[in-house]
Amino acid sequence: MKAAATSSANRHGFTLVELSVVLVIIGLIVGGVLVGRDLIRAAELRSILTDKEKFVTAVYAFQTKYDAFPGDMANAQTYWGAAANCTSAQTTVATCNGDGDGFIERGYGSGTVGNETFLFWKHLANAELIAGNYTGVTDGTQDYSTTKNNVPSGKIAGSLWYAQNWGTISGDPWAFNGDYGTGFEYGSPWPNEPPWRPIIGSGEMLAIDSKIDDGKPGTGLLMVTLAGTSCTAKANGVSTSTPSDNLTAVYRTTATGNVCALRFTKLF
Repeated sequence: MKAAATSSANRHGFTLVELSVVLVIIGLIVGGVLVGRDLIRAAELRSILTDKEKFVTAVYAFQTKYDAFPGDMANAQTYWGAAANCTSAQTTVATCNGDGDGFIERGYGSGTVGNETFLFWKHLANAELIAGNYTGVTDGTQDYSTTKNNVPSGKIAGSLWYAQNWGTISGDPWAFNGDYGTGFEYGSPWPNEPPWRPIIGSGEMLAIDSKIDDGKPGTGLLMVTLAGTSCTAKANGVSTSTPSDNLTAVYRTTATGNVCALRFTKLF
C-alpha cells in the first residue's frame, strides 16, 4: 500500500509555471522564425538595388574602356574573337558584334543575329565586369526567352535581369506611356517575352519606389513593367490602371502575393 501511495503521489500534471515556460519557449521559436524570414526577405529586396547599381557601374566602366555600349559594340569581335555562328549559343568568349547605333535593341526569333539584349551580358562578362558565362542569344526556340544562361539571375528565386532600350512608349497595351530610355527589367520568366512576370509584392514595390524615386508606378526612374495588372490601380486605388494613367496611377497595396515586376528607366 505504501508503494502504491508513493506511485500515486508521483503522478501529477504540469504546473502553471511549467506551462508558462513552455509557452514562452514556443513563442520565442515562432518569433525567431518569423523574424528570420523577414530578415531574409529584406535582404532579397535590398539585393535588387545592389545588383542594379553593380550593373550600372559595369556599363559605365565598359563605356570608358571600349567607347561603346555592351551588346551594341560594333567591334566586339576584335577583342574576343568571332563566334562561329551568331544564331546559336556561344560557349566561349568568342562573340558577335552589335550594330554600333548607341541603342540596346531586341531581336526577333530564336538565335536572331544582332539580338543586343543578350550580347549585352555576354560583352560585360567577356570584359570581366560581371560574373557569369552567357550565351549571347535567345534561349531555345522562343522569341526573347530568358534563362540564367543568357541573362543574370537575381537573389530572389526565379528572378532574372534584362537590358533594353525602349525609348518613348505611347499606346502600348502593356506599358505606361512615357519616356523610358535605356535600362533594366527585373522579374521572373514570361513565355516568349522578357522577364515580365511579377516577382515582388505591391507594398514592397511601393517601399522601393519611395526610397529611390517618386513612389509612383507610372512615372520616374523606377516604374512597373506592366500597367494593367494587380500591381497598380487608378487614382482611386481600386480600378485597374491603364497605360494612359501614367501620371495618376498608384500602387494597389491591398493586392496579395507577388504582383509587380520592376523597370529601371533612363539609366544610360
